[in-house]
Amino acid sequence: MLLASRAACQSAFVQQELGGAVYGGKRIIPIVWDMPSSDLPGWAAQYQAVDLRGATPQTLSAKINGLAKDIKADKNTGLLVAGAVLFWLVLSKG
Repeated sequence: MLLASRAACQSAFVQQELGGAVYGGKRIIPIVWDMPSSDLPGWAAQYQAVDLRGATPQTLSAKINGLAKDIKADKNTGLLVAGAVLFWLVLSKG
């Protein structure tokens, strides 16, 4: 998750860390709260941002829960694919 404030998006250190994450194939989720997601730098345009501007405790909780479910679903999908590949490798050697 990228806590994408105006200051963070201008930080050379954040840019460097984000570059490493992208290079490492990590999923990037920008989270904005002090600017619209349309103001994210060009490098972040390809990622779906979570916009917390004007969030109340109730809507914030719902957004975080939805994000957690999406991340968990992606992890489970990855595990299922890895398990299927491993199963196929075992069967093909047997």
